[in-house]
Amino acid sequence: QPVRLAVTFNAFNMGNRNIPLVLKDGDAILRSIIVEVREGESRYPVDIEFTPSILGDHIYSLNVPLFAGESVATNNRKDFKMKVIRDRIRVLHLNGRPSWDSRFLREVLAKHPKVDLLSFFILRTLDDDVASPTSELSLIPFPTNLLFSDYLNSFDLVLFQNFSHKPFIDKKYLNNIKKFVKNGGSFMMIGGELSFQGGGYAQTDIEEILPVHLEQASQTFTNETFALQLEKNLLVHPILQLENESEANKLAWQSLPELNGINTGLKPRKKSHVLASFIKGSKKYPVFVAMQVDKGRSLAIATDSLWNWNFMRVGEGGSGRHYHKFWNNIIDWLIDDSETRL
Repeated sequence: QPVRLAVTFNAFNMGNRNIPLVLKDGDAILRSIIVEVREGESRYPVDIEFTPSILGDHIYSLNVPLFAGESVATNNRKDFKMKVIRDRIRVLHLNGRPSWDSRFLREVLAKHPKVDLLSFFILRTLDDDVASPTSELSLIPFPTNLLFSDYLNSFDLVLFQNFSHKPFIDKKYLNNIKKFVKNGGSFMMIGGELSFQGGGYAQTDIEEILPVHLEQASQTFTNETFALQLEKNLLVHPILQLENESEANKLAWQSLPELNGINTGLKPRKKSHVLASFIKGSKKYPVFVAMQVDKGRSLAIATDSLWNWNFMRVGEGGSGRHYHKFWNNIIDWLIDDSETRL
């Protein structure tokens, strides 16, 4: 969005001159305006408009030249700080079937003040036997071409939650998603029976942008109950910051309820960060895996039971604050918010 600055500077005993007023971001010149200074006038109001293009904290400066004979040099420059943020975060949420996990996540996304959410729930597939002609059904056809061709680049984050692409998205559109992420978009896959191998993503363009390889396995999803094991050397990762103080953060993670249901057969890529795992005997199953993908970011969550952290904590008389904080951290990290850079 354009930023308008109202600037006033004073000039004394300068005669008649044309003086450049320059707006800079560091050493980069953003705008330069010529101000006509005239004998007998001292006060000069100027309006400057510019549009920031890079997110994060910036120190901007307004500058006028230093002329010979000036008694004070430091007042020819004015610095000011601004934080540039996204106006809205556009999220495309595709859900393979209604569930408690998707219900709680959708509530987080819908209530997030910065998120502009477009959510699709698959209530029937093309193979379902319905007793009415298509013209009499209220459910709309899945708008594949619009979402993954025309409007894809308008989103910041694409989220697949327990979603199988085969009945709805042709492989050529999966390539569009890969290009979207590599050019700076973000992608997340959340677990369930229809995710990862169960959704047919092995050896597709989606697997190439996931932070995990999809191994062949006879059983890719199990309902086993487990507790998370965080990677100690990655406790400072922005996604894992439930509390600001390190000891309080450890206690917050230890207090969270157990999870149930995990996708197996996932092998982390070399450049990925395994944030949390399920350890059973000699086996280690990754649960949260994050990765930079060229200019974009990708995250895999290998369970469909994170809603336990809200529902069960509230049922015990606590709050779902850490659940909401966790998802806010994920959103901020995926869109590469300046405060989440390692």
